[in-house]
Amino acid sequence: MGRMTRTSMDQLINDAVQRYLAEQTPSLVPELEAKPKQLRAIENVKVHASEAIDRIARAEAERSDPFEAEIFEAVPLSDAQAEFRRLLLDG
Repeated sequence: MGRMTRTSMDQLINDAVQRYLAEQTPSLVPELEAKPKQLRAIENVKVHASEAIDRIARAEAERSDPFEAEIFEAVPLSDAQAEFRRLLLDG
């Protein structure tokens, strides 16, 4: 084709790409126009999630938790249990 039209391969490829983009662009316009709105919505969700995490952290810090456990030393019931605890605690 290039020889018949005396056109370089680069030019033929450029022309083909331009025709393809000209055909595809109209169908992509609505999707591309919707992207900024979608990105803003995602950013708003991130902001709201961050605010919610901050509120939860503040509430946890301000109030005592009645279900919070207290550390105590339990007497092992067997030698195996004592050895297991030693391995867990001492590595």
